[in-house]
Amino acid sequence: LAAAGFNVLLVARRKEKLMKVAETISENFTNVKVAVVSCDLMTMGQTNKACRSFLKDVDEASGHGNIGILVANAGNSDLARHFTDHSLDRNRDMLHLNTLG
Repeated sequence: LAAAGFNVLLVARRKEKLMKVAETISENFTNVKVAVVSCDLMTMGQTNKACRSFLKDVDEASGHGNIGILVANAGNSDLARHFTDHSLDRNRDMLHLNTLG
């Protein structure tokens, strides 16, 4: 997206990794803005306060503008194990993230 001239907003759990990706994008595409929001999408939906805080961060990071393209790529899976080998809570969390994250 940056190569096509789109500003980029990165959202992920690990801020250190976000910053590295943002730095790489900024170095390679000096004509775009890059912003990061660190958020654990596995847990952020559990409270209204967390949701409001996340939406505020996204609004500020996007420069209070509209978002032209949204790539929702959050997901989690433990393919090495069968779902029956996980607890109900683990399966519920994974389902929540993969459908609502």
